[in-house]
Amino acid sequence: EEDEFKEGKNLEEIDAFSGEITKEALEKLKDEPTVKAIELDRTFSLSLTESLSIINATIMHNKVLTNNITGKNTAVCVLDTGIDYTHSELSDNYLTGYDYVNNDNNPMDDHGHGTHVSGIVEGSAPEAKLIHIKVLNNLGNGFESNIIAGINWCVSNKTAYNITAITMSLGAGLYQNYCDSSFVSFTSAVNNAISNNLLVVASSGNDGSTTSISSPACIQNVTAVGATDKSDAIASYSNRNSLLDLLAPGSSIVSTALGGGTTSMTGTSMAAPHAAGSFSLAQQFQYEQCSQHASPSSIESAFKNNGKIISSWTRIDVDNAIGSSDNAAPLLAIYQPKNITYLERVNLSINYTAVDLFLESVWYNLNNVENISIVGNSTVMPEGGFYKLNLYANDTSGNENSTSV
Repeated sequence: EEDEFKEGKNLEEIDAFSGEITKEALEKLKDEPTVKAIELDRTFSLSLTESLSIINATIMHNKVLTNNITGKNTAVCVLDTGIDYTHSELSDNYLTGYDYVNNDNNPMDDHGHGTHVSGIVEGSAPEAKLIHIKVLNNLGNGFESNIIAGINWCVSNKTAYNITAITMSLGAGLYQNYCDSSFVSFTSAVNNAISNNLLVVASSGNDGSTTSISSPACIQNVTAVGATDKSDAIASYSNRNSLLDLLAPGSSIVSTALGGGTTSMTGTSMAAPHAAGSFSLAQQFQYEQCSQHASPSSIESAFKNNGKIISSWTRIDVDNAIGSSDNAAPLLAIYQPKNITYLERVNLSINYTAVDLFLESVWYNLNNVENISIVGNSTVMPEGGFYKLNLYANDTSGNENSTSV
């Protein structure tokens, strides 16, 4: 009956819908055989930056594969309080979005948190586009159904906007174990995003718990991110337990402010967008290296296995993580000496190029005798005879190449 149920969100991607229902109608719905599950549409809240050099993101910005590794040709979906897309630091990166709080196409921030988070994503990946889905109101609260609708929006528009990651700096409750069974609809939306090759990132929460983390970070396929402080230690406020996947800077992070300028905020909310932006750098690198994006699990593993260990967790190191997925050998070319006969014994110039984002060392030998390290161009004066100059280079991932004249 119309007076018993008022429909809210149609979440058709996961065969669900939300709405307001009377107690009497709820009892009827429980007995409906076609209904698989009924869940409370819970309320989520905010889980409240010099940090880029700590995670070695700026190093990657200056490296060039096809383009500088800055998040070019990627986009990040930010689910938060909205974005001040008129901000001078964000306007060029903001692409589009949606407001599920007011059900319109204008996700203007009326709180400030989402603008700050968006600035951190842009700082981590300066050329990544920003997609903002407003799911939290001016008080920083929002329904679970809005967040699920936001995730579904990002999945549906993934191809149109080259979206590579979803980041959520929000949370509810504390959970010691994976909470998938407690958030069936939410988990379904997350799993759908993962199956569509979208990384899903969430902040672990700010209760200072050492045994639990918040939802949705506790969903198994979500990358749960906790915070480090200015001394690169785990922040005292950061929730963490065995479910925590990564750490990133979260204390006193200076980023974009609602209305212009900057402001400083602290929390795991600031850590999650560092990770999301960094993942976009990794996806850009992967695509330019092999013309396809990596799976969410392989990106997460690369960051987990190649960062700085703090207690039992890994603080992200963008340069190391991306370097670990490098499978291309350095490009080598010798310009001098020429493949000719020199008629007198003189200093012969060794002019060459060795190009690799993660170049480690270059060396040469004459006729396979005595390897000599070389940095930049050099000279050699061999005795009379016939020689083969062999030039070698490797990178930090162990890829090696050689050429000779």
